[in-house]
Amino acid sequence: MVEDDAGIRCAVARILEADRYAVVQAVNGREGLRLARLSRPDLVWLDLDMPVMDGFEMLRRLRRNPSTARIPALLCTALSLSERQVEDSGAQGYLQKPVSAGAVRSAVRALLAAGSLQSSPAWNGRR
Repeated sequence: MVEDDAGIRCAVARILEADRYAVVQAVNGREGLRLARLSRPDLVWLDLDMPVMDGFEMLRRLRRNPSTARIPALLCTALSLSERQVEDSGAQGYLQKPVSAGAVRSAVRALLAAGSLQSSPAWNGRR
């Protein structure tokens, strides 16, 4: 999970950990990129508006690296994005903040069930 807002990061981590997901947390894109390369997560939860390196740049760098290129990414942002913007970003899903616990669970389950980028269509869930 890459999210600069500590309150959101902690709340979403609690939701996911209650569902028995292991959550690794980063506060900006640079740290998130480093952790993704080290831990190779099954999914990246990614805020877009962050200091140091924003979510769009982190996602571009993830996609350029063969070891992280196929990790599904779920954007979670206060920005309103079109399906085209989500698709062009390289993400597989999108939630607009604020998000409910149900939306978090549903989006994460859907992306993990879809498997790798190679075999999954884009999923653009909304709250």
